[in-house]
Amino acid sequence: MHALPAARGSQPFEPTGSSRRPAAQLPPGVHIRRRALLRAGLALPAALLLQRLVAAHSPRTQALDDELLAFVDAWASRADALVAGESAEPTAAGAQAAPDDPAAEALLHELCAALASRDPAGFPARFRDAYVGRGMITGPVGGRGALSLLEVVIEPGRELPVHNHVGYDFITLGLGGEAQARHFEPAGAGKDPGSELHQEFTVREVSSTLLVPGRTTTLTRTRANIHGFRAGSQGARMLDIGIHHAGPGAGPQHFSVLEVDEQPSDAQARLYTARWIGNIYAMEKVEAQRAAGGGDKAR
Repeated sequence: MHALPAARGSQPFEPTGSSRRPAAQLPPGVHIRRRALLRAGLALPAALLLQRLVAAHSPRTQALDDELLAFVDAWASRADALVAGESAEPTAAGAQAAPDDPAAEALLHELCAALASRDPAGFPARFRDAYVGRGMITGPVGGRGALSLLEVVIEPGRELPVHNHVGYDFITLGLGGEAQARHFEPAGAGKDPGSELHQEFTVREVSSTLLVPGRTTTLTRTRANIHGFRAGSQGARMLDIGIHHAGPGAGPQHFSVLEVDEQPSDAQARLYTARWIGNIYAMEKVEAQRAAGGGDKAR
């Protein structure tokens, strides 16, 4: 999976001026700086190749007000501090090979607590579509430094396939509709999706959450790093808040979609047989480019 680049400046979001909230809940030791959240030219993680907008849940235009700008800027500073000085080199081979990262876990818990006091309707829609396909659509909302915000909209009954993340911590916040969010970890050493595709191994379902507006799920580079979503009958709109680390650490080193058997191999232990099937989105893009090239030659 490709890393999201840092937000690069173009036009700042304009404050609405008509909606004021109480003072932002800021992390300890962080002071507000009056800075606009720059529109982020964020590269989409390979897992999020998407299709059509669920119009009922995703307004096309909405502005960030001053208070929300300050909120995001403060947490971006915390994210930058977390990743400062990290090594870009992996610390172990394979997925889920090390204990949880206490500093990352602490930051995610604090941010989830801060998000719980906010109205999820106050977060704006994406300012552009990043990619369309597979019954979903996604696009950047904003970000700065190590912090990125991405809107994901899934059509009713469709799913975002189970996949991992490389070098990221994520909070997924429900904004509209509902989706079943499932998280997995390899049971044991697991398999490396970079070299062991289509080989069976066992994963454990470590959480299953009905994601509704205001509710969150989280993952780190080494904890619950594999996840997927299935939208309910009204579709789902979510906000992915990502923290991009300097490297994968002890987490997975290659991106892949995971094929998970529908029935568990051990229901009591929540164990499933699974197979990495690679970056299906990159493969589809190559096929589309080949098809377009063949069409040009035919003409």
